[in-house]
Amino acid sequence: MKIHFFGSLIGNQIKIGDKTNYERIVEAIEFLGYEVITKHALTKQLKEVLEEDYEQHEKYYQKMIKWIREADIVIAEVTKPEIGTGYELALAVNSEKPVIALYTDGQNSPILLGHNSDRIQHLEYDINNIKQVLRLAINDAKNQSDVRFNFFVSPKIVSYLDWVAKKRKMPRAVYLRRLIEKDMEKNKEFEKED
Repeated sequence: MKIHFFGSLIGNQIKIGDKTNYERIVEAIEFLGYEVITKHALTKQLKEVLEEDYEQHEKYYQKMIKWIREADIVIAEVTKPEIGTGYELALAVNSEKPVIALYTDGQNSPILLGHNSDRIQHLEYDINNIKQVLRLAINDAKNQSDVRFNFFVSPKIVSYLDWVAKKRKMPRAVYLRRLIEKDMEKNKEFEKED
């Protein structure tokens, strides 16, 4: 299972014991047996990024999109909010990836708390419980990982799904998934086969 990890470049120097919190998170993910496909948040410095030219920013953006697509789960450290981190989180959520947003000392982002997606887990952690927090969160996120399923619908259905998405402020896929889940709950024959 591939995990895309990122966090604010402002936050990558916060120490938890003898290591930064980002190092602790990556170590915990790898200890649990998962592949961290991105570790740039451990080594990148804000000063370096600010000195990059347009072409370098564009290359990074393309890599970021690729990492999100490749990842089964996205984990973000959000204690120190930053516009870039928020944007990357929004891309992950819009890509319908399960997201684990980690924070310390009660410093969760109010904007994240206001987002009512069942795909985002907001979890506080510390040096003593990071492995336990991640073990539970990743197991929960694995249950949310989707298998892509494409099918054709009429223009009228597409129009209705667009209307529902706008009125209920939820992606069309989430609406369809919820309809199917409700039907699954009612179907007792399916539960016997499960």
